[in-house]
Amino acid sequence: MSKPARMLWLPAAVMLLIFLFSSQSYEQQTIKKPLADWLGSGSINRHLSGLTIHYGSQTVDGKTAGSAAVAEFLLRKCAHLLEYSILGFCLIWAIQAFLKPGLPKAAAAAIFTSAGYAALDEFHQIFVKDRGPHPEDVLLDTTGALIGLLCYIGWKKRKAGRLKGGSGGDRRTL
Repeated sequence: MSKPARMLWLPAAVMLLIFLFSSQSYEQQTIKKPLADWLGSGSINRHLSGLTIHYGSQTVDGKTAGSAAVAEFLLRKCAHLLEYSILGFCLIWAIQAFLKPGLPKAAAAAIFTSAGYAALDEFHQIFVKDRGPHPEDVLLDTTGALIGLLCYIGWKKRKAGRLKGGSGGDRRTL
């Protein structure tokens, strides 16, 4: 198998990890207890317990659910962004290595693939205990993939600048 073809395994592995995470029930994933212990009664706890977050049809109220519920919700949404940022980065890298399209076509393919996978993943959660689909998560996941694409483009530009003999930025020696 050629190196470009092997590159396809990387986004496939990320997709598998996302699938495995979303196959877990809420009870298997919850980290409220350790978060509550970690937050204690400090200032972060007080700030989070005063927050109310409306997310689609879901509301997380720090006054009634507690600061750990708010912290867990925020961490879960950050995890969506991170997972799909990694997926977006890996997808555009693999697409460019394997198919050799121009950057705009590779970026479009990576975004559409990420958005499609996010939609399928949300559909899949209908069948997972204590989970359900959140259309807002598809948008969040697609935003994460876009962040990954932007990181890839920045990495490629920086790499191209180094290859041309440029410093890749304003670096000063001491």
